[in-house]
Amino acid sequence: MSPSFRRPVLLWLLVFVASFVSAQSKKLFTLLPETSTGISFRNDIVETSNMFLYMYENLYTGGGVAIGDINLDGLPDIYFSSTLGSNKLYLNQGNFRFKDITEQAGVNGGTGIKTGVSMVDINNDGLIDIFVNKSGFKDPSLRKKIFYINNGNGTFTDRAAEMGLDDASFTIQSYFFDYDNDGDKDVYFVDHPNDFNKSMTIPTTIVNGKMVYVEDTNTVYVSDRLFENRNGKFVDVTKKAGLINHAFGLSASVADINGDGWPDIYVANDFNKPDFLYINNRNGTFTNRLTDYIKHTSFSAMGSDISDINNDGFEDIYVVDMAVEDPVRQKQLFAVNQNYDKFHLMVKYGLFYQYPRNSLQLNNADGTFSEIANYAGVAETEWSWAPLITDFDNDGWKDIFVTNGIKRDMTDWDYKVFILDSVMRQMNTGKSVDLNVWLKSIPVVPTKNYFYRNNGTLKFDNYTDLWSDTPPSFSNGAAYADLDNDGDLDLVVNNIDGLPFVFRNNARENTPASSHYLRFRFLKAPGTFNEVYNATVKLTGQNGQIQLQHYHPQRGFISSMEHVLHFGTGTETTIPKVEILFPGNKGVVLTNVAADQELTVFESEATPVNPPARIKSSVTFKDISNEPRFRYTQNENDFIDFKREPLIPYKCSRKGPYFTKADVNGDGLEDIFIGGAAGFEAKLMLQNAAGMFTEKKQAAFAADKNYEDMNALFFDADGDGDMDLYVVSGGAEFPAGSTLYQDRLYINDGKGNFTRTAKALPTEGFNGSCVLPLDFDGDGDLDLFVGGHVMPGVFPKPDRCMLLQNNKGAFTDVTATYAKELLKPGIVNQAIWADVNGDGKKELSISGEWMPLEIFSYQDGQFVKSQNSIRITTVSKMDSVISMDAFTGWWYNMKAEDIDGDGDLDFVMGNRGLNCSIKGNINNPCTIYAKDFDGNGSYDAVLGYYIWGKCYPLYSRDQLMDQMPGMRKKFIRYRNYSGKTMDDIFTEQEKKDMDVYKTNFFESGILVNEGNSSFRFIPFPEKAQLSTVNDMIVDDMDNDGIKDILVCGNTNDPAVMVGNIDVAGALLLKGTGKGNFTAVSAAGNGLTVRGEVRKIIYLKSAKGSPLIFLKNDEAAQVFIKE
Repeated sequence: MSPSFRRPVLLWLLVFVASFVSAQSKKLFTLLPETSTGISFRNDIVETSNMFLYMYENLYTGGGVAIGDINLDGLPDIYFSSTLGSNKLYLNQGNFRFKDITEQAGVNGGTGIKTGVSMVDINNDGLIDIFVNKSGFKDPSLRKKIFYINNGNGTFTDRAAEMGLDDASFTIQSYFFDYDNDGDKDVYFVDHPNDFNKSMTIPTTIVNGKMVYVEDTNTVYVSDRLFENRNGKFVDVTKKAGLINHAFGLSASVADINGDGWPDIYVANDFNKPDFLYINNRNGTFTNRLTDYIKHTSFSAMGSDISDINNDGFEDIYVVDMAVEDPVRQKQLFAVNQNYDKFHLMVKYGLFYQYPRNSLQLNNADGTFSEIANYAGVAETEWSWAPLITDFDNDGWKDIFVTNGIKRDMTDWDYKVFILDSVMRQMNTGKSVDLNVWLKSIPVVPTKNYFYRNNGTLKFDNYTDLWSDTPPSFSNGAAYADLDNDGDLDLVVNNIDGLPFVFRNNARENTPASSHYLRFRFLKAPGTFNEVYNATVKLTGQNGQIQLQHYHPQRGFISSMEHVLHFGTGTETTIPKVEILFPGNKGVVLTNVAADQELTVFESEATPVNPPARIKSSVTFKDISNEPRFRYTQNENDFIDFKREPLIPYKCSRKGPYFTKADVNGDGLEDIFIGGAAGFEAKLMLQNAAGMFTEKKQAAFAADKNYEDMNALFFDADGDGDMDLYVVSGGAEFPAGSTLYQDRLYINDGKGNFTRTAKALPTEGFNGSCVLPLDFDGDGDLDLFVGGHVMPGVFPKPDRCMLLQNNKGAFTDVTATYAKELLKPGIVNQAIWADVNGDGKKELSISGEWMPLEIFSYQDGQFVKSQNSIRITTVSKMDSVISMDAFTGWWYNMKAEDIDGDGDLDFVMGNRGLNCSIKGNINNPCTIYAKDFDGNGSYDAVLGYYIWGKCYPLYSRDQLMDQMPGMRKKFIRYRNYSGKTMDDIFTEQEKKDMDVYKTNFFESGILVNEGNSSFRFIPFPEKAQLSTVNDMIVDDMDNDGIKDILVCGNTNDPAVMVGNIDVAGALLLKGTGKGNFTAVSAAGNGLTVRGEVRKIIYLKSAKGSPLIFLKNDEAAQVFIKE
């Protein structure tokens, strides 16, 4: 090769290498090799006939990591636990070089199965001690815990027995904290039973003729334990504290959940038992108040962490599960707790609502939490273990790291059905099984750990590949610390059958101008070594943005973090205000604190502080539900839609209660009709001058209680000047065409007594949804439009709508004559008769599920659909222009109001929201393929949604095969089905003539009327996207002259695999007058509403204007403005 040719090639190579290095340096984390760190530890799990998975099912929970400075040289050291081998202690020698000092230190963990590890200075000598937990073996001597006390000379001595902590329970992890605020460190052990055969059972017995759940009373070595520190000796106070339990716990998180200055405990439990939320009663006892604070949890709850993810000053809870994001593995792995009958049996017996996915509980600051993992994008992270919430990139927002991986995929469907069953049969017949052959038959699939970057909008972006080059692994425990003292958090991960990951954080090197930091340590007083737990730090930045953290080192899963609170401050080099709160309402306030330093704060310098006052909004509400003013409880029937149509994504039969209001007895006061579910009588509630409501019984309502009342309307049907009542029949539980779908008209005698008239309405059997009065023919009386909902038994085919013409009190179905396009426009939920286009004539606007908003003008004796365009600005800020026909959603409710004050009518649209596993947008719509695919006479509606750019079916192989048995031949093995898209499942012949339904939008928001048949969609604020919007009121709620929107929501209708949407039941959106709104916290206005809220009644009354929230199968809540 000539020199002239070699030089350009060399130059090109240098440029390439430089580019590669530069690209590599842009990664936030660098995975350091063993040759660089000197860390050669491996947690190898080699199964034997004496110890393998089916002898101890927690075998693959792996080992933990504890980080702390054991020799006071200013560098954090690392301790690893090994499941079956020797634990290892590595001394940090600087520059990411570590030395194994395990043997000389005497801290190898001894025999037995080691689980979690903690570092804590238990004796306040300034030296970090090491606590080792054990589990697994039946011999208690092999489970005794070890407490390595630091001798200060590089050696440790086990003093667990003399301190009273050589407990032999089956323990996962120890959590050191000061539960009684007496200044020392107590300890809580998360334990579990060792009989995993009972992990999925629901034990019951008969008591007084009723089946009841039986709590297992065998708690020896099983129950979690609380040990109180009494001058260095520990005493078991579990029973006294009210903490005896029986559950397969895997982690705990300690934080001040209710903000009273005392530490509470959240325990994440695997299998059937729900999690525990132990609230500290401040008298040495705790009470499990999970159901008071939280609406549902993860099912296979693993690791957990508590921190403030949205910088509102209130800490949130993140618990990981086994939900898989990969569409192939989703269908290949068994997902527990998705059977409808078992799920609701668990709920019946007090085992709560638990779903097999991660849960992110957003603190509402009013004593409740809203689970938002689906909205936040962190619901599915594989078989997960350690979630860690902290600010990895130092931008001032806390990110999330999750470890993943299980050594053997025991839940692989093909293994469970075709191999495990065969092995069990062999063993049951006394035949020997070759362990190695058996184990090799279980799939081994390492998976990646996840990094999520907090984007500051209640959402996280998956930055796994952008932040690291992490290979797939079987990762378990993990801990973070600033290993090189450069001001960012490095990360250490314990792996099964592999070297640990040691990640160097490059934030300070890559972006020094935007990755400033501030760190805190806490001691009792100057000159002492007594570290203070339960401290809380609140930073207020230059723009008013706050950050809050509670100090507790044991986090995530079986691991212990560095004993420092770390804050990223982004571009801010000076923090205007820092507040440190210690137990007992004492605090230290610092001002204008320089960033890029570590501060030690002394409790002795704290002074009394007042608890933060509740920030009140411009309008506040008082809950008067317990007062006798209005009392109503809706009762729902127990029809189960999924028994008839297993593939539908949600129930269609339980939409109530519905109401209508008017003065029915001529006393000038508004009265209320509330419809009943099938089998339950409707109610007429009359108001008196004192604002009290009492029921007035109606024989006609009692006679018609077998109907399902789907909607109702008070109007003067017969022209006699009083309010008659039209009731829409529906509900979808009856067969198509049933006489119980016949709508009803009740005539008022003027005194509030109603009699049904059979002659006034046409005979029909359509599943109705809504009724709207309109004088479409201009003859001076009120005609009716009646919306049709889903056709019973053939979801999502729509049932008939009706246009009823009023002929002197007799109504005729004239739909085919005047409104052919309105016969079956979709699954209609709402209709409005109003002048939308400003031409002086009213149009009929309808919306519903799997359909767009449609506007019909009455022209030349026909209702004709208008052609409109919409400019879309979605929550994700993507702008596009679409036709109105593409604006498909699951529209539950809408109102026509002049929202922006420009004189024309806009639409306020209530939708499904974005906090759901089923997704869809204009480019990747949620889609249903529907047809009788297998020719067995049933209509098969197969729903799919997009994952990673392709549309996959929602259902597992077995769910689909149960509906279409003929497909079993096509998908004999589960691997034949996993990874198949919607188009892969069906042949071209099968797809021929099928019905296709699409939903492009799930956001709720405002359609701003821009004139000329053009609208602009503005989504509601984020918090209004966390639930369904079932109903709304548009009114000036705070008397500032600007219209606000009060929405209500939540639904328990979805299939178990989708899960309830059950965040805050009501939300006030304060208007700006320009079409924009701000969500107002219930903590500020007192509007804390729980449950499945279907409708809001806003009444006019001389005794104030009460807000009544009607709930499905629950008592109403009533509020009044203060």
